[in-house]
Amino acid sequence: MSSVGDSTCSTEKGNLLGAARRLLCYDPPRNMADEENGGAVSTLPQRNLTLLRVVAMLMAGTSAGPYGFEECIGSGGAALTLLGLLVVPFIWSAPIALVTGELSTAIAENGGHIIWIDRALGSFWSFQNSFWTFFCNTFECAVYPAMFVDYLGLALYQKEFAPHERFMLCLTAVLMFLVVNIRGGAGGVGDISVAISVIGLMPFLAMIVFGAPSIHTDHLTRALPLDKVDWRNFVTILLWNTSGYDFIGAISGEVKDPTRTIPRALAVSCLGTIVVDTLAVAVGVSVATDHEEWADGHFVLVGLKVGGKALQSAFLVGAAISTLGLLCSMLCTTSWFLCAMAKVGTVPSIFAKLHPKYETPWIALTANATIISLSVMLDFSEIAELEMFLYCASTVLKFGAFYVLRLKEKNMDRPFKVPLQSNVAVAIFVTIPISLCLGLMVLARKRTQLIGVAVSALAVIAYLSVPARNRKLPVAVELID
Repeated sequence: MSSVGDSTCSTEKGNLLGAARRLLCYDPPRNMADEENGGAVSTLPQRNLTLLRVVAMLMAGTSAGPYGFEECIGSGGAALTLLGLLVVPFIWSAPIALVTGELSTAIAENGGHIIWIDRALGSFWSFQNSFWTFFCNTFECAVYPAMFVDYLGLALYQKEFAPHERFMLCLTAVLMFLVVNIRGGAGGVGDISVAISVIGLMPFLAMIVFGAPSIHTDHLTRALPLDKVDWRNFVTILLWNTSGYDFIGAISGEVKDPTRTIPRALAVSCLGTIVVDTLAVAVGVSVATDHEEWADGHFVLVGLKVGGKALQSAFLVGAAISTLGLLCSMLCTTSWFLCAMAKVGTVPSIFAKLHPKYETPWIALTANATIISLSVMLDFSEIAELEMFLYCASTVLKFGAFYVLRLKEKNMDRPFKVPLQSNVAVAIFVTIPISLCLGLMVLARKRTQLIGVAVSALAVIAYLSVPARNRKLPVAVELID
């Protein structure tokens, strides 16, 4: 995969996509003639993401185990959570995966939904989507240190840290990885994701094996009265834990044999996540039966009851590697995204400034780390809600792009195609996930809705500040490197 810090990257005025591609060392489709070389075919890097690597990246990027899922049980009870795990993936995760499979094989180049939405819906919605994606990913960064500190508190003291202690620990983690990213950046995500997936999942697999005899239907079917369910928190965490499969579209240009690999990887990772999450929750609610007390980090206590101190320690190590590893890589990628937006003029140019020694976007990294540090003062569910609000806004556009491209580009070569032929069937297919998105956005706190409006307002200002002749292409290509 190309290095984001390659000094050969350059920008080209009047062509925003060209600028973003070159800035991020974005690889165009293989065997495409290079206009700057007079039509000669460019020599481009080989696609090197195999099925195993893509599956690992999907599982690491979507969950790497059911970390953070505990609040769903505390908000909705065991029965409703298990029902959600068995139903929601088929009306939420599967449609996202299917749309990703079709569009990422039809448009097999890096950029994912940034490219799809611009192609289908035009530059205005492309700008909105770029800003929503950036801030969504930034808030996602804040989820990881918050999650890790919650696990650490339960492992050490069987309770959460005091607010000021929690903030200082989160701030320490953010500052540590800020220094790591300024000094060296990150790379090799495919292989790193294999390690993160394995290490993150091992404690859950051990818990499932040793805790399976404890599973009891009486605990699985215990339900909270519907008027006591915290629907906002329940829906947010459930959708959060079962989303994210669309990110593979951003690097489809790096996937070996994408026509076969991407659909298979999506199927394997989606089904694998359903099985692991469902079994882990079944064991957990059978062992820790105080379901209304479940909160972020509760699996550490389940591990202690099932496997003693050894399994509890394994959960802490797994949580540390999964959450802090993802914090490090996400801080890197979102900061390069901000750098790209600065290079093409949608945010102040100072964010494009590179460190004189390390050639990393140190101002963008510092700004990003500041937003993350402020966000960790919120609790886990509030941060996840902010992320999911913006993710849902972007996801509405993804399904909209899927529908519009089916109407506008009926003859597009689609190596993998969602088996829906009529426009009515396609419309029905996208209605359920779009309804889930809109429902979550309506249920969100007023503060979350106001932040979402503010981000959209920033995108409108950026759109209007760019000359009309330069608006035809997206501001920045989403980067995962």
